Amino acid sequence: MNSPADLYGHRHAEFYDAFHSTYAADRAFYLKMARRNPGPLLELACGTGRIGIELIEAGADYFGMDASEGMLAMFRRKWITSGRSGEPPLRQGDMRNFSLGRKFSVILITFNSLQHLQRDEEILQTFHCCRRHQAEGAPLIFDVFNPDRRFLDRDPKQIYPVTKFFDETRGEWCELSESNRYEPESRVNFIRWFYRYENGESGTFQLEMRQFFPQEMDALVEQAGFSIRKKWGDFVGSGFSAASPRQVFECR
Repeated sequence: MNSPADLYGHRHAEFYDAFHSTYAADRAFYLKMARRNPGPLLELACGTGRIGIELIEAGADYFGMDASEGMLAMFRRKWITSGRSGEPPLRQGDMRNFSLGRKFSVILITFNSLQHLQRDEEILQTFHCCRRHQAEGAPLIFDVFNPDRRFLDRDPKQIYPVTKFFDETRGEWCELSESNRYEPESRVNFIRWFYRYENGESGTFQLEMRQFFPQEMDALVEQAGFSIRKKWGDFVGSGFSAASPRQVFECR
């Protein structure tokens, strides 16, 4: 298993940020959740600040934590670019085992980040840490994919085109394709990205993403002592069904 700290080194963090910079499907949802739960907010696996910077700009009492120093370096760069002074409210840490010495009014784990944890025990460790950092009545809100067999069962020897995107930092286009190999026993999907820039630079980037079928994640939430207050199938509030692309939880 690649740890997130190793996976998202500085170069990969830059590529990851460039690729996802325009993704906005979840931003309005998490901003709404922050407004509904005013007070100190903790975002675990905060990454490069794609959501965190917007939460800060919206006035949230924000604190972010991530295992990857590469990701946090990108977050700090955005903090400086936005004209802020001082140190951003960030800390490097492992969401499976952390102690911040304070309580939060809402805890977020955004953008499939829990899927980097491959074993049930790691999910439970994370949830238990969250419980210790929750103020009374505070929600834990997170999202994971709803596994899609059409994607998981693809030919592992085949490379599939994904997209072509513009890397604003580098000022050039990049083509992205991928292959994947799913292991049913571990329920881990091994995804390999292949990227090529206009200048000819190319490389690969492997992700190991645990798949959580709906009943599994429901059971883990309850095993950790939470109750599922709401479960949506997307970020616009649709009810969850077997055909939903995502599992979006609000737990108390």
